Amino acid sequence: MDYTIAIPTYKRVCVFRRKTYKLLKRYGLCERCVLFLQCPEDVVAYTEAFPELKYVVAPSGFLNCINFIAQHFPVGHPVVQMHDDVSQIYDLVSAGTATNPDYVKCVITDDVHSTFVRVFELMKKYKCNLGGLYPTRNARHMNDKKQYSTTLAFIHEPITMLYNQQILLDDANKTDYQRCVEYYLRDGGVLRYNHSAFTTVYNPVNADGGIGHRSAEEEQKSALAFKQRYHNYVSHILTKKNGATSFVMKDKTILKYDIHERPLVFDSTQMFHKNAPHKGTRYAIVLFNKDFRWADTKSPRVYRTEPFATDKNSLLQTGDVRHLPTGPDHVQPLLEALDATTFRPDRCSGPAKPHTKYVDAENSTFLSFGLTLCRKSKEQQAMRGIPDRRGVNIHNTQHIHLFTQLCTYLNQLRPGLFGLDDTFLYTSLIVAKNALCRFHLDSLNKGNACILGVGDYTGGELLLNTGMSNARLERLTHVLGVGGAQCEECGACDDGQAVEKEE
Repeated sequence: MDYTIAIPTYKRVCVFRRKTYKLLKRYGLCERCVLFLQCPEDVVAYTEAFPELKYVVAPSGFLNCINFIAQHFPVGHPVVQMHDDVSQIYDLVSAGTATNPDYVKCVITDDVHSTFVRVFELMKKYKCNLGGLYPTRNARHMNDKKQYSTTLAFIHEPITMLYNQQILLDDANKTDYQRCVEYYLRDGGVLRYNHSAFTTVYNPVNADGGIGHRSAEEEQKSALAFKQRYHNYVSHILTKKNGATSFVMKDKTILKYDIHERPLVFDSTQMFHKNAPHKGTRYAIVLFNKDFRWADTKSPRVYRTEPFATDKNSLLQTGDVRHLPTGPDHVQPLLEALDATTFRPDRCSGPAKPHTKYVDAENSTFLSFGLTLCRKSKEQQAMRGIPDRRGVNIHNTQHIHLFTQLCTYLNQLRPGLFGLDDTFLYTSLIVAKNALCRFHLDSLNKGNACILGVGDYTGGELLLNTGMSNARLERLTHVLGVGGAQCEECGACDDGQAVEKEE
């Protein structure tokens, strides 16, 4: 894998030689290393001490330097950004004995390159552009965590792994926390590999060169300012005895909705959503509409420019998220038909490409019904008297009993809810059985969607992430302008595709 190790360093030749350079040399990673030097004296000193290492002259000041690094590498290039004082990298291993079979400990890793590649591969799999290792070498705490997480988590600055997105920072004291939030808002998660860690020195008192030391007063001031700015993503501030500060990070913009036999309408094309974990057998019924026009007749897609409200009452008042009023329902015949049906794994296109929105694609099964986008040509459709790409899903007849029960149940629940022509609110649907999704957008659908769950289960609520959704709208407004219109072919519509966020 072709990644670059970028090291910003300032007047610390001796520290670098004892720490990070020694680490890189031991594991044969010097060829991948680029030093970012911030003054002419360092160019002389570092090139004399480490003539085999490549270097780039960068602006002075740590914040300026890391922003320079972000702009130096192209978008998408994998970068391991390291400090000059990383002592060692450790792996969590089982060391159980007969008397203590659950004992674990941290040992020096055999292969740092493999650790980096493993994290980059997980980042790519879960569409996270920011990743890293557990911030402290503490075997008990590391063992309490899953092997890796894709939640909003802290990626400690000394080893930061990026598929570079050229995101610039402006908080000189809390760069690592700011990077975590900004990449989280872009991607919907960060990848932290919790079973590897490293050692370094945080905020050293006798700091000649380097980042410099911050007093307790400066730490508190910067922490309070950060919490005020990113209040939706900071639970509270932790202060150590020496005055150093850190944060407990939590996304407060996630709203939870009960959809158990309660149809919920929301804009699934612009609001990031997923289902919470559940226990039991859960069938999620998602109703939606497709744009059946031919590509050459479609007008530019229009995005909203007003942010979504961040609380349930306001979303209800604006009509962005609302439960549909329903009448009496008789769900048992539908459940019997669902339980008697074999569902298949969801596929994007063809048998070899699982849909990336699922956490476990092989065990996330589904069936689609209603109208679908026909793959016949415009001429073939015209010969059939059909002016657009409208087609009838083959599952309507292959699973005719289930299709009939779905139509009966949904239209008893709310008359005119689902059918095969434009007199109904929705003309397409999927039924997903026990699927667990990552945060995602249904960017190819048209208008609002309606979702409800049926079955004998607990949990499984719909989670809406208003913070991620508004961050995406802000980016689109910046890219597309105030009008918010963009053609279908532009990648901006998929900007910020999101990933799993473990509960």
